[in-house]
Amino acid sequence: MTPEVYHHLKVICTNRLRSCLPDCTKVATLTEAPEKSDYGDVDFIISYLTKSASSAPDWSDLANAIGAAGFILHGPKTASFAVPQDGSMHPERAVRYHLQSDGSQDLPRSIQLSEKLYAQIDLELVEDELFDWHTFYASYGDMSSLLGHIVRNLGFTCSDRGLWLRLQELDDCKRQPIPLNIADKDGTIFPSHDRTQVMRFLALDAEVYEKGFATQQELFEWLGKCRLISWEAIDIRRDNADERRREGKRGVFTAFLNEWLLANRPSATTSDNVANNSKDKHSPEPKNPKTTSMKDAKARTELRARRSELAQEAVTFFAKREEYACKQVAIVRDARNAIAASILKDILKQVTGKNDNKKLNEIIRAFKKFVHVHISSAQNTEKKVRADPLAVPAGEDEGEENTRVMLQIVEERIPEIESEVGSLVRERQATDEKGRVETQYELLDRDAVTSWLAQHWEELKALERQKRRTATDIDEQTRQLSLG
Repeated sequence: MTPEVYHHLKVICTNRLRSCLPDCTKVATLTEAPEKSDYGDVDFIISYLTKSASSAPDWSDLANAIGAAGFILHGPKTASFAVPQDGSMHPERAVRYHLQSDGSQDLPRSIQLSEKLYAQIDLELVEDELFDWHTFYASYGDMSSLLGHIVRNLGFTCSDRGLWLRLQELDDCKRQPIPLNIADKDGTIFPSHDRTQVMRFLALDAEVYEKGFATQQELFEWLGKCRLISWEAIDIRRDNADERRREGKRGVFTAFLNEWLLANRPSATTSDNVANNSKDKHSPEPKNPKTTSMKDAKARTELRARRSELAQEAVTFFAKREEYACKQVAIVRDARNAIAASILKDILKQVTGKNDNKKLNEIIRAFKKFVHVHISSAQNTEKKVRADPLAVPAGEDEGEENTRVMLQIVEERIPEIESEVGSLVRERQATDEKGRVETQYELLDRDAVTSWLAQHWEELKALERQKRRTATDIDEQTRQLSLG
């Protein structure tokens, strides 16, 4: 579509949508990327109330109301319509079509739609409380992708539902050699979907955004003021071949990240830019692996420190400190418990001679439920870990030889949230060959734990089965009483 056709249809379809939808419904078009000379479709969003009994409109009625010849549903909340480019109403009722498995449209031969005669109108339903955020997030083409790219390495995620903060511990968990099964929701905080608030936190001028951007240069200048732009992250990304390939397929990424940002890098000199540009063009000049590794290690260390600072600023700015603290405690506990359980399982395979995961997990469950862990240091100051399941064991800095582990089976079941198995592991910060800081774990006093398990694993298994039988008997008695 030409710009003239695009803007003409935008006005006509907006009026038609508003006339056929309830007064409380919001209707908006997504602002296209600046300086476009051709348009493939017109994007609309309409709001719906989440408490409404029926949030979705009658798509067929909606198609007829805007004069569409046909429509395709992509899901319960998205659809595409074919409307005459001249803005006229199609004289017949709209026909619903279906996408074939190869992605092409299944259209009767007699009603094949010509791109020259029809325009595509895309419509998406958005929850009322997310409407303002969505118009911000989804406008200006790849703006949301660029913003998401900027904030990601500093622990934030920008999505169609708002700005999210990822705990460093969540990302650390994902890099562990064993699956910890920590859900994303357990390691993320949702600061806000208020676009003005988010822009203020990111140091982006909301007034400038609301006025709009006539050129790509204006958009880049606005986006370039984001305080989360990190040169450490950009330099690391530029040395990542996979990242370069992905971004090379999207012109706006190249234009902003590889051209505009580099040209506007603070304190950058002309020679710096020339050197950086030569790096983008894959200069054949060989790199020193050791120098590159040291540079990456320094950049990643600085990035991790900056991420920690921003997380604290965010939880203060958005009043999420209490939630952040609770989730941080929980994810550290869950990660340590999962890692300790994995290490214990490996030891159990050795001392029992069994490789049956079901039976091994049975013993691990019993350990979590019925074993108290006591940690003592060389100074003989014993700590009862149950008082603080996340307390760092004595001897973490002195070395494993200074720490003594004592295990004790108890009759009273320990609540899952207070399980002490995680106190058996020590954390260490290590840097990999790419300069990435990783959290590594090792078992405290492995010999003592191995010896104890060799002596008590059968007792633990029997205790778990006995308690399970008792619980089953109680459930059956309760059921019988309810029936009688």
